[in-house]
Amino acid sequence: MTFQSLCAQYLHGPLQPKATYTNYVRIHAQFFQDWTEHPTRATIKAWHMGLQDHAAHANKALGFLKAMYNWAMNEGLWEQANPAAGIKRHPCYSRERVMDLREVKLILDTLDFLNEKYQAWFLCRLLVPCRIKELCEMRRDEVDTYGKWTKRRTKNGRVHTIHIPTQALARLFALPPTGDYFFMGQYGHALSEEAARKIWGRWRKDLGISNLWLLDFRRTLATFLYRVQKVDDLTAKAILGHYDSRPVAIYTRLDYDYLATTIQAYADWLLAMKADTPLYKEAPHALTHTTVAAHSVRVCSTPFA
Repeated sequence: MTFQSLCAQYLHGPLQPKATYTNYVRIHAQFFQDWTEHPTRATIKAWHMGLQDHAAHANKALGFLKAMYNWAMNEGLWEQANPAAGIKRHPCYSRERVMDLREVKLILDTLDFLNEKYQAWFLCRLLVPCRIKELCEMRRDEVDTYGKWTKRRTKNGRVHTIHIPTQALARLFALPPTGDYFFMGQYGHALSEEAARKIWGRWRKDLGISNLWLLDFRRTLATFLYRVQKVDDLTAKAILGHYDSRPVAIYTRLDYDYLATTIQAYADWLLAMKADTPLYKEAPHALTHTTVAAHSVRVCSTPFA
C-alpha cells in the first residue's frame, strides 16, 4: 500500500465522522500530499526539525503521522514499526491571550457596523461557549426557541447541550432562513472558518486590536466565567464541553437549567458594558452574580420565534 493510499484510507475511514475531519484534510494537503514514498524515521525527523518556526503546525502534522501509522498497525495495514514514534514535539507554549474589558467594550460598541449575519456570529462568539467550527455549522434544527442548543457533533465526539443567551438568540432568529444553517456560506454550505477569520482580521485591524485571534474569544469567556461568575472547575468544563473523567464529574451531573442560568448571567454582565444597555446605565457598579442570575431566570423562560 502506498503512502497516499494509506492517508486516504485513514482520512476517509476513522477520521471522517469526527468534527475535526476537515482540519486533518487540511493538514494532509499542506504537508503530505506530495509525499510519494513511506517516510523513514530519519526523513520525518529532518522534516519536523525544518519546521521549528511553525512549531504548533508541525506538531499537529507529526501527530497525524503517528496516529495514522498506529491505526494502520492495528488494522493490519502496516507491519513495520511506526516511523513517527519517538520523535519529540517542538516546545510549544499555549496561548494566554485574553481580551481586556476595553477591548470587549470596543467590540460591542462597533458590532452594529457589521452586516446582520456577522453581528449575530460575533455576538455568539462572545457569549456562547462553543468552538469556531461548531458556531459556523450551527444548524437551525439543533436550536429550540428557548435557546437550548444540542450539538450533535463535537470535537470530543460527545453530544453537548448548551444555552444560547437571549441576546444572541434574538440575533440568530432575526437572520433570514435561507438554509439548514444559521450562518450560510456559499453554494448551500455552512459559513467557513476561513471566511469568519477573514472578517475578523479586517475588523481587528480597524479597531487597532493586535494579536487577538478568534480562538482567544473562547479563552476570554472561560476566564470571565472564573473571574466574574466565580464558577468552579467542574462548571467551567461542563459549559465548555470538555470531557472530564474525574469521579466527581462522572457522578455529579450539572443540569441544563443550572448551566443556562450561569451562561445567561455572564451574557448580561458582558453586555452591560455596551453604552446603550439599560442595565449598564442604571447601576454598573451594582451588578453581581446573584442579581444578574435572578434576572436571567426570568428571561430564560421567554421563547424567541
